[in-house]
Amino acid sequence: MISKRVFLPIFILSSICLTFGLTKQFQFAKPIETAVGIECEDENSYVRPIDDAIVTEALFALEIPQEEQAPTYEMIEGNPYITQTHAYYDPQKHIIVLNRKDLEEMPYGLRRCMIFHEVAHSKLHQFSNTDPNQQIKIEHEADFEGIKTTQCHMCTHEMAMDVAPIDKERTADGYLSVKEINALTKQFRAENKVCEYHRNANNLKMA
Repeated sequence: MISKRVFLPIFILSSICLTFGLTKQFQFAKPIETAVGIECEDENSYVRPIDDAIVTEALFALEIPQEEQAPTYEMIEGNPYITQTHAYYDPQKHIIVLNRKDLEEMPYGLRRCMIFHEVAHSKLHQFSNTDPNQQIKIEHEADFEGIKTTQCHMCTHEMAMDVAPIDKERTADGYLSVKEINALTKQFRAENKVCEYHRNANNLKMA
């Protein structure tokens, strides 16, 4: 596992990324302006369609009509984003692209929150904006919409714990602050809101 967090440049290829994590470099990718495969050399050769259970759950939870749902792809070796980000939404192609191998190494709650964030971008059909203030607003809206929709106090707790060391940097880019995430955790805990994964994990511990 990588213990040193490395902050990447604001613009990487056509994507904007945020370094994310305690023991590994976890990143949210902001929406990109260019369609996959246009400015990045033959990038479409390096993705393939997949079914992802968390994406499917998020599409349903965010109440996105079937005809408006973004297809899901995964990066394969050779994709220029594979070492730079773990997930992104491409608004030109209206697709969600996952770096599935890296996502599966994350704590489940963090992975779920990150994927819900990208699906929220797809619901809102959000594009990157050259106005920094507008871009911050876009990220905050997608982060709030996505994380709120997870409806699991254990997922949000895992996320808050993981991003705490870079809270200031994340908040400056528009993502929810740890304080805001903790407020959702407190609300979900009071309402006994927990996802199926964590409910099953708790049942196994109690068995």
